[in-house]
Amino acid sequence: MSENKDNPFNSPPEAVQARRQLDDAIRLLQTGRVAEAQNATREILGLHPEYVKALTTLGQAYLVELNHSAALPCFVRASMLSPDEPGILLQLAQVYFGLGSNDMARQTAEHVLELGPDESQATGAHRLLGQVFRQSADYDKAIAHLTKGCSTESDSSDTALLLGACRLENGQAKEAEAAFSAALENSSSALDQAEALYALSRVSGAARAKTLLSEIDALESNAPEFDSEGDAQAFAANINFGRAELLDRLDEHEDAWQALETANAPLDAVYSQARRDMQQSDAYTIERAEGWIFGGPPMIEPGKKVPVSLLLLGPCQSGKSALERLIGTLDGVERGYEHELVQDSARETAALNSFLPLSYPGQLPTSVHSQFTEIYSRRAVSRARGAKILTCTHPELIPDLGRIGETVPKLKVIFVDRDADDTALRIFGKLYPAGTNPFAYEVAAIYQHLESYSRLSDAWSQALGRMAMRVAYEDVVSDPKATLERVATFCELDASKTKLPDLGDGRGCAEPYRDKLERARSGAIAPLSGWAVPEL
Repeated sequence: MSENKDNPFNSPPEAVQARRQLDDAIRLLQTGRVAEAQNATREILGLHPEYVKALTTLGQAYLVELNHSAALPCFVRASMLSPDEPGILLQLAQVYFGLGSNDMARQTAEHVLELGPDESQATGAHRLLGQVFRQSADYDKAIAHLTKGCSTESDSSDTALLLGACRLENGQAKEAEAAFSAALENSSSALDQAEALYALSRVSGAARAKTLLSEIDALESNAPEFDSEGDAQAFAANINFGRAELLDRLDEHEDAWQALETANAPLDAVYSQARRDMQQSDAYTIERAEGWIFGGPPMIEPGKKVPVSLLLLGPCQSGKSALERLIGTLDGVERGYEHELVQDSARETAALNSFLPLSYPGQLPTSVHSQFTEIYSRRAVSRARGAKILTCTHPELIPDLGRIGETVPKLKVIFVDRDADDTALRIFGKLYPAGTNPFAYEVAAIYQHLESYSRLSDAWSQALGRMAMRVAYEDVVSDPKATLERVATFCELDASKTKLPDLGDGRGCAEPYRDKLERARSGAIAPLSGWAVPEL
């Protein structure tokens, strides 16, 4: 159907009728009658399949339900009919991101910026690119786009929170605090304010702790009724984790521990089944690792330049980021943070061979391992940006490490060890993204996870031999120079002219809580050796 932008009374009668029907459908959508809006819009498209506004309205109606798969063909078709319309392409990019197609989301959002969008569209594109690059742990690029998004967005609390998180991952604590403060100032909802206060509690110094604690108490006292149980739970979690962080900073350890228990208990109830499932799979993974016979690294074409992939592996909160910051001072090192090149390469390999979506090389048949190696090498070269070493701190690579070592070229691994009590407290004291780390909200489960990770580290270290080494977090912060020299020798780099960074010192953080950790640990779950290994 051709759309006449002139007076609708000069349009054909069927066009006028279609526009009136679409106006009705939009009103249905705006009033929350999503299914009726979808039905009305589909009826319009049955008669006028090229009505672009109807296509985008139907896509938006699907997105209200987070049905990205259904929304995709709507926006793809609309973009084919209006290929130079930034607003349509931006929505298409957001759908790609929702489906996990980050490369397509990035390419489409970058094209939006090339088309000369208005300010709102440019802001949306920069924010989406910031999300894409954050998810791929490319924090420098994420920061650049999110900074632009904040500069043009009037209500930029969400963007400022993302910016602060990226700056924190990048080791820019002061800049992160500024971004979180801006998020708090611009927050329009109690939940956004709670998230900003929790973020500030993690980066602000002791001098600001009492003020932030008062703000948390005031926000909790005036909390509204939330529309969903999930929002209410998220609000309470941010409040209580933030309170615990601040009380610890003020050395009020009894109250801090009580706040931690209050914060973790409801989340443990939510994730208890996922936690048990993870514990069962851990038992099989350990048995597999302890019996692994390493087949050796993959062959590389003569003369092909591929960076060394240096995996820094340990449980969350074990000090991997501090070690990566230290290693990042060496010439020839590109920090990769928790990038997902392994997972992305496995997904691309699976897609090219019409397999179901797979995320690790160990899930791929051996017939495509060489293809995975080629894809990974290409992605690693791009991400390393000319560096000799590309680091990665993704903790979830360890279950498949044997196969990763056989398919990722020039692999080296450093296992990071840390005092178990200090690690357990740090894990118990942090709120994680939804659906991740189900063990983190119950103390005994945390210790069980640490035991499992230690056994996996032992097994893989033995299997990989000279491709692996071990480093203690305590050595990283107590003698960074000696630690860096060890790592430089391992990686065949020169550490003689390196300026050492400020790494902080988290040793002994559990000391005021050791008795509480022990009591919480003692009542919980069976030891690993008592678990049944599932049959294959």
